[in-house]
Amino acid sequence: MKVKGIELYIQYNKDMNNSSPNTNCKYCEKSFYKKPSELKKSPNSFCSRSCSAKYNNTHYPKRQVEGACSECGEKCPANLKHCKQCKEKVLKPIKGRLYYFNKTLDEATNSGKRAAKFSTIREYARKAMASANIERKCQNCEYDKHVEVCHIKSISEFALSVKVSEINDINNLVYLCPNCHWEFDKGMLKLNGPG
Repeated sequence: MKVKGIELYIQYNKDMNNSSPNTNCKYCEKSFYKKPSELKKSPNSFCSRSCSAKYNNTHYPKRQVEGACSECGEKCPANLKHCKQCKEKVLKPIKGRLYYFNKTLDEATNSGKRAAKFSTIREYARKAMASANIERKCQNCEYDKHVEVCHIKSISEFALSVKVSEINDINNLVYLCPNCHWEFDKGMLKLNGPG
């Protein structure tokens, strides 16, 4: 009985290899052989998975859910927050663009998480100090290896209606080393203006 089963299997493989094509690929029109039982299961015949995927992607594309840009309201894919034009302004604001300078504090921080709420404003402060060509050294102790930009009047003390350009005004910024910055934040050091 086992011998007969093996013989049938060998005969079946020979038939598969020697049989003439009985169907065409629906995508590339290549002729190939497909078992009659498989032809009954599915009227669509593809010579490979690649042809099947190409056919299905062109004839049945995935549905594009429309969303709206959070800045300008233009249509964009639902998985994106900004359209292409606004993405250039919003997601790459530091590289030469002054997008947030004209925004109010409320507009600039409304999407920020608690810990990093003012990170964009601080980044713009660093950019403002760099463009002002002020020497990078601590204004208190003159340490120049590592300095930080410090707001004389802290960001949280400003009203939500104040513009970022006013918060990051050069008269409100100063370079401090980390130690002096900590002392200033704790009220141990008094400052009166920029470098």
